[in-house]
Amino acid sequence: MFKQKRLVNKSEILLLNSFLIILGIVALDDIRILGIVLLFSIFFMLLIGIHHKKIFYKIFCLLPLITLISLPILFGGGFLPSEQRAILAFQLVSKIVSTSIVLIYVGESRSAEELLDGLFFLKIPKEMIAIIMLSFRYSVMIRKDIFKGYLALKSRGFNNIKIYRSLNVIGELIGGFFLRSIDHSEKVYQAMKSRGFSMYIPIEKNVKTSFKDLIFTMIIILVFFIINLFERSFI
Repeated sequence: MFKQKRLVNKSEILLLNSFLIILGIVALDDIRILGIVLLFSIFFMLLIGIHHKKIFYKIFCLLPLITLISLPILFGGGFLPSEQRAILAFQLVSKIVSTSIVLIYVGESRSAEELLDGLFFLKIPKEMIAIIMLSFRYSVMIRKDIFKGYLALKSRGFNNIKIYRSLNVIGELIGGFFLRSIDHSEKVYQAMKSRGFSMYIPIEKNVKTSFKDLIFTMIIILVFFIINLFERSFI
């Protein structure tokens, strides 16, 4: 899974660079520059070895959010959107997709454990790191429960039942799912409490920051500084 080329070695530097890139993207306003940044982001992901289907599938998952944001902006003033509304909608959509691509790269280039180590070395409070770690683990448990429920329904021929006749079954399934989730959370809490969990998470030994990591960070800062300066001075 994590065979893509790593531009930086340390996870904390990757997280810091990602924050700087997202901050730089959010600060942009010109639609031409935003379009170029969006195209470059997609090209960069393909260049480092992430499959195009994975990229577009994860971007496609943002479609409901993009629709909810862009439609009120486009048609809030009438059926035919004005130029200002179209520009604002494009700005928001391009920023959402570009920043999402940055986050996709972070998730594809590092494991969850490496990202948690990076948060620790960035001096994030250990309570927040513990919450993130437990939420990630609990999401895996929820996904397993959903898959088991799907297999149970499929083995009983649920796929052949018409939708309007299966609503009561779906309702019971959702209710049972929430009850099991509450039961799981209580069991996890009791198990951690009995083991004396104190928010401490063991991490790997930190390695020294390389010169390449620092150079890459400086390049990111310089590039977005030049882009923002160009945008405000000449556009």
